[in-house]
Amino acid sequence: MQLVHVIHVLAPEEMNPLLAGDLRLTDAETGEMRDLTMDGEAMGEYRERLGEFLGRAESFCRASEIAYHRVTTDTPVEEMLLRQVKGLLLA
Repeated sequence: MQLVHVIHVLAPEEMNPLLAGDLRLTDAETGEMRDLTMDGEAMGEYRERLGEFLGRAESFCRASEIAYHRVTTDTPVEEMLLRQVKGLLLA
C-alpha cells in the first residue's frame, strides 16, 4: 500500500483554455507579462506541452512509488476521495 499520495489539482481552464486571439497574459506567481496570439497552432502546442508536463509528473510519482491523483477544481472533494477509497478497497 502506498503511503504517500500526490493530489494534482488543476482548474478546468488549465485543461481546456477558452482563449482566442491576441492576448496579454500575466504570470500569477512572478507578475511577468507576455503578449501572444492564441490560434489553432498555439492551442495545439499548449495541449502538447501540458500533456508532456502531466505525464512527467505522473511518471515521477509512479517511479517513486507515490500514488498520483489528478483532479480539477470543479470536482467535489467528497467525490474524489470516495473514488480513491473505492479504488483501494478493490485493489
